[in-house]
Amino acid sequence: MKKAGILFLFLSIFLLNAKSQDLSHDYVPVISSGKLPELFVKNAQTQTQEDINRLGEKDYKLRRSKEEFLVKTNYFIDQMIQGGTLLVNDPVGIYVNKVADELLKNDPGLRNKLQIYVTKSTVVNAYSFDKGVILVNMGLIAQLENEAQLAYILGHEITHYVKKHSINAYMENIRIDQADYRTSSLDEKELLKSNYSKENELEADMEGLNYIMNSNYSLKAVMKTFEVFQYSYLPFEEIDFDKNFFQDKDLILPDEYFLKETQQIKGEDDYDDAKSTHPNIRKRRNAISDKISFETEPSRKKFIVSEEDFKKSRDICRFELCRLYLLEQDYMNAIYASYILLKKYPDNIYLHKIVSKSLYALAQYKSNSWNFFTMNEDFSFLRSRHNHSYVIPYYDNIEGSSQQVYHLFNKIKGDELTTLALWYTWKTHKLVPADSVINSISDSLFTLLVDRYKLHINDFSARSLSEIKEEEKQQRQKDSADAEQQEQSKYDKIRRNRDKADLNPDEHFVKYAFVDFVKSDDEFRQRFGAVHDSPLPEKNFEYNEPGNNKGFSLGIDRVVIVNPFYVKSDERKKDVVEYVATEQSRADYAKLLANTAKKIGLQYEIIDPRSFHDTDMTRFNDFSVVNDWVNERLDAGVESNSMVLNTDGIRKIAEKYGTRYFLWSGIVSVHERKPYVGATLLSSIFIAPIPYVVYYMLKPRYRTLYYAVLFDVVSGEVKMFSTSTLRNPDSKDLVNTYVYDTLTRIRHHKK
Repeated sequence: MKKAGILFLFLSIFLLNAKSQDLSHDYVPVISSGKLPELFVKNAQTQTQEDINRLGEKDYKLRRSKEEFLVKTNYFIDQMIQGGTLLVNDPVGIYVNKVADELLKNDPGLRNKLQIYVTKSTVVNAYSFDKGVILVNMGLIAQLENEAQLAYILGHEITHYVKKHSINAYMENIRIDQADYRTSSLDEKELLKSNYSKENELEADMEGLNYIMNSNYSLKAVMKTFEVFQYSYLPFEEIDFDKNFFQDKDLILPDEYFLKETQQIKGEDDYDDAKSTHPNIRKRRNAISDKISFETEPSRKKFIVSEEDFKKSRDICRFELCRLYLLEQDYMNAIYASYILLKKYPDNIYLHKIVSKSLYALAQYKSNSWNFFTMNEDFSFLRSRHNHSYVIPYYDNIEGSSQQVYHLFNKIKGDELTTLALWYTWKTHKLVPADSVINSISDSLFTLLVDRYKLHINDFSARSLSEIKEEEKQQRQKDSADAEQQEQSKYDKIRRNRDKADLNPDEHFVKYAFVDFVKSDDEFRQRFGAVHDSPLPEKNFEYNEPGNNKGFSLGIDRVVIVNPFYVKSDERKKDVVEYVATEQSRADYAKLLANTAKKIGLQYEIIDPRSFHDTDMTRFNDFSVVNDWVNERLDAGVESNSMVLNTDGIRKIAEKYGTRYFLWSGIVSVHERKPYVGATLLSSIFIAPIPYVVYYMLKPRYRTLYYAVLFDVVSGEVKMFSTSTLRNPDSKDLVNTYVYDTLTRIRHHKK
């Protein structure tokens, strides 16, 4: 009881801080609170059946199509929940729902049918489902100027729900494919679908505007909502990038690393929308402008619920975007977004850490120090290097002030970037000396300078360039006086010219990067000086085939099993995924993992979003953190030696569950389409007996893929990676063998 009380107190304090945290100093990533709604705890199969029972359609074909739509919708939402990106009762979501309350205060019946959640996504968009579920991405909220714009977007999405646009579009697409347009080409069919979708979007714009007109929100503010979408490809603010952000009196980057002027912002609004699901921006803007009368504008407001809450919510979304960009390896946007926020919150530790982590990652990529692997269909791996254009996109097509960031990191050399990263990270370290991740990054950058670029502490000056120039000036004056007394030799002249060349800041700016650190920082000198030349280690990684236990065991007593995975698919069908069979197989697989662990004496916890109850909010938040961690870790490939930079909360979770070892395991079962049946039948007439053809056509073809990955989430190390692909169905005995083999390897101690 005592531990539970302490945990409850800690959680209460943490949630309070999340809602009222002081952004001037730090930021804590937003989490969910309260109880989990029914949508999050009821399985997709149950929800689908309840939706089907409410269908009023009696026509068999139409009913069957609508049932298919309900299945896909519920399982799609289920996948969104399993992705760990949806937030419940969070500060931003609470505010967004208050705006919906204001918008629908005269229609409480409709309001009660809606469930509105904020999604941790950088995409500038919102979504509506026929179940009354509306999702609003943080990437969209971060771009908004005022509450009226948010209200209009909600009105647009509410219209999609009220008009049943999703299911109607689904049924219309089936009609186009199967009935009315059989003789049309594929392009003509797609055009018809596109036109229907655009009609729905225009209707949502117009009807959404009615909600605004019936409220007291500003119509002029609403008109500017279309500018949000027009320029949604740009960062959330347009601020000139000051090169002094990465400079001081000693570290001065060459002028050629910065553009004299950035590319003008174009923001086309009359683009070709022939094959788009949405009309272009100009058409949408013109459509509602004809309907708006500004006669009542003086009494209308940009903010009704709270201007303060809007700005706080928007700032939270912008802070989250910095983290999400880092997670997505979009380091240019992570740096520029942090730069923008640091203008408002210059002492925010969280933002400085985001910049440090981004610079570190860029330095590693630039130096080719991180190994990456591509996965084949059978889960085998090929060693590869991440394409630099993926991590550091070329700057030519970037518009606006952020182009400076892209240009800088395209031009800067590897040793220079590593020096810059260490310069910034060491300053961050001084702000948070106990931060383990920043300490690890600092040590890694020291090692990178020494091992990759052969730069030691003695290669960096303890005197500033201005000091050296002053000394050189005094020396010239002395030499001039001496020259009057005696003639200078050829070697004196060579030495003097060489010394002048060494003072060229553009060629040797790296040399003066750490003047203050080298001169007066004992810790910097000690940690840098402790690094000695040694080849950077290559990761010799071996993955283990299930069934081959010889010589391989880990002796781990406790693990956390995360989100057991199972998919059953049939390539012979139009809808490849077998949703109902998938859910049942996944539930059985989770039970099998638990029962097998008990059988062999392996202590375990399972974090499975499909088994949460309404009181499992803490585990739901834990899952979100763990999911972010593994997504970043796997994005580089299982065998990569890259450091996970999104580490917020992962160490505390490891401590909480009593182990640093987390297991991800799953099965993909595929019933394959039989190729070349017609060709086989034709050839058999001439060269093969008919019984062979019958056997070939009747024998089913299967493929079963199995994987298990055990991570040390504290170090990021892969402790075990097992994969297997067999041309067999996923029989109970086969799956049992896979699971028993994997868990036994984990549990048994080395002999």
